[in-house]
Amino acid sequence: MSNHCLAWAPQLDALAAAGWRAVLPDLAGHGRSDPVTGRTTTEDLAGDVVALLGVLEVAAAPVCGLSLGGMVAQQLLVDHPKRVTGALVASAGTNLTFPAAEQVIASWKDIWLAPDGPRKRLEATWEGLASPAYRDSPAGRAFYASWWRLLGEVSGQALAAVADGLLSFDVTEALAGV
Repeated sequence: MSNHCLAWAPQLDALAAAGWRAVLPDLAGHGRSDPVTGRTTTEDLAGDVVALLGVLEVAAAPVCGLSLGGMVAQQLLVDHPKRVTGALVASAGTNLTFPAAEQVIASWKDIWLAPDGPRKRLEATWEGLASPAYRDSPAGRAFYASWWRLLGEVSGQALAAVADGLLSFDVTEALAGV
């Protein structure tokens, strides 16, 4: 899981070759999912993933999450442990309820709420998201172009609503019991 499934596209062939069935959801307000209209928490997003597993008739599955997807994976571990057989979490903390995190989230919201904000955020962060070799490769340039096009359809207000929901994210103590 990630903000949107496109982030995992480069890994799909390897996952399939290794025999994995990969489900790449676009989290609410991200990618091609419907925009959210109000504050959306990791609990809400984890509930959406559980609902998706139900539709797919999957009792339990390993999850992998990056950034927001990593927070959702942790929330799944806490709230729905019987639905998760294992978890890989990358670039995601366990708590965003402290002042420095609030400032970072506010800066994200400022970018997302600006005209063409989702694309501006990609432009501002792309260098840190991919290695120079990948960014300069034909695959990397094509990936960036696809992501940039997709972000032209994503609501900055929806991303800001999800960011608002992150202000209550704290699974630090609960994870100890998992």
